[in-house]
Amino acid sequence: MVSEEMPILALLIYGKNEQVNPTPEQTRAMAAVVRGRRVRGGNHETEIERMATEPTDITDELIASMQEAAAIVRGQAEPPRIHLPPDVPDVRAIRERLGLSRPAFAERFGLAVSAVRDWEQGLRRPDPAARVLLMVIGRSPEVVAQAVAEGRAA
Repeated sequence: MVSEEMPILALLIYGKNEQVNPTPEQTRAMAAVVRGRRVRGGNHETEIERMATEPTDITDELIASMQEAAAIVRGQAEPPRIHLPPDVPDVRAIRERLGLSRPAFAERFGLAVSAVRDWEQGLRRPDPAARVLLMVIGRSPEVVAQAVAEGRAA
């Protein structure tokens, strides 16, 4: 339930190619969403469908997002499902469990030594594909090593 005790805050961000400020009409529309009123007589699903098929400016997208957020908070809509990539495996723990140095680990599994170092030191996060590869290395290192070796031989 949206109430005075639980305000919805909106942060408007405009790209460098967007208008500097929202128009008075857009400002009123955003304020109406925050107060829980419907805008343009529609619902958030209609606005989202319209944005998927028609060109819009960033303000229309923000208004539709605010409408959706307000509907979720009021319990009138379910939050969308999101896909979360796998957690980042502990690369150092995997490497140490295998008894390999960074260069040996990188060579064996077809990785860059700098990437392994950066992952271990927390300077970079593996992308989702690398996370899956690291998970497989953690569970079946010989399978991955064999696939890498066969790929190099081909």
